[in-house]
Amino acid sequence: MTKAEQTNNRDLGFNNWVRERMPDSYTGYRAYDVDWYLWNKNTKRHIILELKTFNAEMSSDQRMMYQNLARWIKASSIIEGWYFGGCFLITLGNNRPDNGTITIENILTGESKPATEDQLIYTLNLLDRNCPPVNDNSEFIAFEDLPF
Repeated sequence: MTKAEQTNNRDLGFNNWVRERMPDSYTGYRAYDVDWYLWNKNTKRHIILELKTFNAEMSSDQRMMYQNLARWIKASSIIEGWYFGGCFLITLGNNRPDNGTITIENILTGESKPATEDQLIYTLNLLDRNCPPVNDNSEFIAFEDLPF
């Protein structure tokens, strides 16, 4: 289990300050947060995720930001031995993977596919096909088997 979420406990002062003092979006200025940067020290794989719940859609500007991030990180190949898998959009039909539909989209290519909760768990752990599945009867998507 990871550390507890701090959404209702953290200070949003900086967020409010940025919104009050930075240029308006009509000037071309944009500010987005990255929802998730996931990395696995053992498999040396990393990805960036944007999460949308209740089948919300990503804005075209936000999509452009993630596409640029994916291109820049892939082009730089910063750390030898590490593999950057890309930027992915996880769209949930509800607010959690265990209570609705799941779609995984490669933001750079636009390719997407539905996934089960077990497939999502396995994929987000950044494991390779040599690691055991989440449970004995689950089909899973190994990181390198993503169709992107």
